[in-house]
Amino acid sequence: MNPAAFATPRVATTVGQTDYSVLGGGPDQARGPNCANLDASLFKNFTFTETWRAQLRIEAFNALNMTEFGQPGSLNYTTPTNFSTITGLRGSPRISPIVGKIFF
Repeated sequence: MNPAAFATPRVATTVGQTDYSVLGGGPDQARGPNCANLDASLFKNFTFTETWRAQLRIEAFNALNMTEFGQPGSLNYTTPTNFSTITGLRGSPRISPIVGKIFF
């Protein structure tokens, strides 16, 4: 993002306020990237006897393997050196454990 595209609004002194809340907030007005994640699981139950059962489970965390960028380090446009710089990721890549359980 371009820090020159932002400007500090004038203080709203006509109604007696000295903050920027009426005009949208202070210098931290920008937001970081969106976060979206999809987890999925499949279960299959097997019955052997009345007391013995088994379960096979396949789970997928971050099933679509979407890259989620972290939040910018600084969203204060009055310090343009590190404005909106993203240096890392949040979340994790796809993890798909396969689990087997026996109930008795």
